[in-house]
Amino acid sequence: MDPVLQEIIQLEKEYRHDELFSGLSSVNEAASKIDLINRMVALLDDSSMEDAARESISNLIIARAMSPECAATILCISYPEDQKKYVILSQLFKERSFEDYAVFQAVYFARKYAEADYNYHLYDKYKVINEKYRMLYKDLEPDLLRGRGAVYTVITGGYDDLRTPEYIDNAWDYYCFTDDPDKYSSSIWKIRLLENDCSYDNTRLQRYAKMHPFELLPDYDYTVYVDGKFAITGNLREYVSVFSRGKPMLCFPHPDRQKLEDEVMAIKIRQGKNADVRDEMDLQVGFYRDEGYSDSVPLVESACLIRRNHDENVNRVMEDWWQEVQTRSNRDQLSLGYVCWKNNFSFDISALDIYDNNYLKFYVHNK
Repeated sequence: MDPVLQEIIQLEKEYRHDELFSGLSSVNEAASKIDLINRMVALLDDSSMEDAARESISNLIIARAMSPECAATILCISYPEDQKKYVILSQLFKERSFEDYAVFQAVYFARKYAEADYNYHLYDKYKVINEKYRMLYKDLEPDLLRGRGAVYTVITGGYDDLRTPEYIDNAWDYYCFTDDPDKYSSSIWKIRLLENDCSYDNTRLQRYAKMHPFELLPDYDYTVYVDGKFAITGNLREYVSVFSRGKPMLCFPHPDRQKLEDEVMAIKIRQGKNADVRDEMDLQVGFYRDEGYSDSVPLVESACLIRRNHDENVNRVMEDWWQEVQTRSNRDQLSLGYVCWKNNFSFDISALDIYDNNYLKFYVHNK
């Protein structure tokens, strides 16, 4: 079977449209229909066409002559740089129904991200798939959320307050790991003492817990880590359903920077004249460059990480990440991309700004 046809059939099955085979009796007829749809898409912005003919094509699309999965896939394959066609199709599916518009956006951007090899900054963020859409597809649980899940946060040295979630998923358990359990109380969070047998500083103790959910929460199949500087305000299950594409880890992109050197400069500005810290970070980035690492993995904002808890590849990356934080600078965002690259490990990344979204609210650290 033609791989494009196979891809569209699979997508339609995932989103429960099954429009490609509607009224057809064979794969060959479906392939012919794809060719016809391709020609329809090609004519959408043809200036030589009469308005009536263009309107007829638009009406056919609105009347379900093609599925949003099919349209988005063809657009990405045949017209990858044609923003005009993208805008026209977006408007047509939006006129058809909110749900079809959301599916079109989801398929289009998922393929764009995959083909861009993580260069998500090339594409506009989209926020069209919301609670209404997810309610229609709530039983399509992504692989990342299979089994039993826990949300956890880590607070050391009194660095943050414990934020009560505004949105609570009753299927998840909520844990706060801290070196001072007497300081915090909650009806939602289960407070757990974070032992410090190795006498780590507060930052590295926090990083250890952040990177070792498989040790702290071994009875869970997946974990949702949220930094203490954020409160949960929305349905994170919806967030995962929208942006997870089958990888065992999902991250937020860094909202401002892509290069390690830019991240180091931002840290230097925040920390002032601490020469030891500056030198340590410069040496660290220099080592990564000498190793051949060239920002091929996107810089993330690691304050929210969703991971399969018993995935060997994930846990190997977490152990390597911890070794970097333990032996080099404690700035964990500097080293995650490098250890992923070293382990040939890739993760899913969302299209949202972690500081401006419907799922998390930012608070300034106490210290």
